[in-house]
Amino acid sequence: MITDLGAVQAFVAVADCGNFAEAAHRLALSPSVVSRRVAALETQLRAPLLVRTTRGLSLTEPGERFYRRCRGVLAELALAAEDIEGDVDRVTGLVRITAPQSLLGTALIAPVLTGLLQRQPGLRFDVVLDDRKLDLVSGAYDVAVRVGPVPDSRVFARPLATLEGALYASPAYLARHGLPQHASELVDHVCLEHAALGPQGLWRMDDGEMPRRLVRANSFELLLQLARCGAGIAVMPSFAVAGDVASGALQPLLPQWRSPAFELFAVAPPASRLSARARLVMDALAAYAGRPVDRWGEPT
Repeated sequence: MITDLGAVQAFVAVADCGNFAEAAHRLALSPSVVSRRVAALETQLRAPLLVRTTRGLSLTEPGERFYRRCRGVLAELALAAEDIEGDVDRVTGLVRITAPQSLLGTALIAPVLTGLLQRQPGLRFDVVLDDRKLDLVSGAYDVAVRVGPVPDSRVFARPLATLEGALYASPAYLARHGLPQHASELVDHVCLEHAALGPQGLWRMDDGEMPRRLVRANSFELLLQLARCGAGIAVMPSFAVAGDVASGALQPLLPQWRSPAFELFAVAPPASRLSARARLVMDALAAYAGRPVDRWGEPT
């Protein structure tokens, strides 16, 4: 019979993270303590749970079965404890968040976490910025910020905002290339776009023609800096360029032109496992996203 819940938590954290260092960070322990707890658990079970090699860690077949069962048990224990506590003002523990590795992620996550850290001193946060849509069903993350649609019906998705991009360029670029008066003229300009917003429809003109000079990248930060340097015309959400427009570094173009709209969601594991911590973060994200988009990134 297993009596050391801490050892089970250590094993699940190592299996989630794939290494002892990240698991130790999640648990606020040293890697040596986590390693000892996992080794003690393997001794008690009389079965190896992990295969340790120079390339990393992997689960054994018994370890995989044990991991699936233990993860569910730990999730149920966490929910049971939250039901007893019952007071959102006293929510404590770790919240694992994933969001896009872009201006979109930081413009929401930074101010929301700042506010939560001030209001909820018992919370800790582990944030991963990654443009990949990391798995939520497995329970590795509590909350994700996702650009829709959300195809997995098993997860709980809360709408945050509808966003669209507009056109911006620097005065230096416009001085060299001229100010476009109509969308059809964009075919003769250097057009900057995020890789996730194409690949074909974003810049296509009414007659189907594409810009002759196109720069695509998977980083809003890079595209924004290119626009500031006068490299071309960028498609940006208003929150990303509010400061540049106010300072005159960038100028809005063709006010009637907008990119196709896209939905932004806060997503969590299935509602039956939605913890008080996840609900609290999702509520904070929704409240913040309700402000005008050009004010995203400002403190709460």
